[in-house]
Amino acid sequence: MKAAWIIAAASLGVALAGCSSEVTVVDDTGCVSDSECPVDTLCEAGFCVADDTYEVCTSTPDCLDSADECFEVDIPQAATSGRFCTNACGSDVDCQPANGFGGVCYALGGDPTALCYQQCDFDSDCYPGSVCIEVDLGGGVIDFICTPDN
Repeated sequence: MKAAWIIAAASLGVALAGCSSEVTVVDDTGCVSDSECPVDTLCEAGFCVADDTYEVCTSTPDCLDSADECFEVDIPQAATSGRFCTNACGSDVDCQPANGFGGVCYALGGDPTALCYQQCDFDSDCYPGSVCIEVDLGGGVIDFICTPDN
C-alpha cells in the first residue's frame, strides 16, 4: 500500500502524509537500488524517497527502511521515552548517518538490546518529536544522541 502512495506522490510531485511521518519523493528519475539515490534517501517502488530512520513512529509499518523496526525506548536518566524507527546493531558500522551526523550503536536504559541512534549537538539536529540528550557511557565517555520524547 505504501508503495502505491509513493508512486502516486511521484506522479503528482508532492509529499504525502503517512501514519506518523511524510513520504517525500526526492528524485523521480527512477532507481533500482539505494546506491542510485542521494545520501539520506532510499529507493522505494522505483523512486528515491527521504529515509525515515531515527524518526518517531507508532508501529513498524511507519518505518520506510525495510531494515528498520519501530522500537520503544525508555531512558529514565534523561526522562525520555517513546518509539522510533531504528535497527538492532552489533557495532557503530551497523548504523547509518542522518542529518549530517553519525549513527552509533548503544544499549541504553537497562535494555540489553543495542540500537542505532543518531548523534547530535542540539535538539534541532534531531527529527521532530526527538530531543538531543547526553548519555554517560562509563569510563568518562560521554556522547550526545537523539531519542524520541513523546
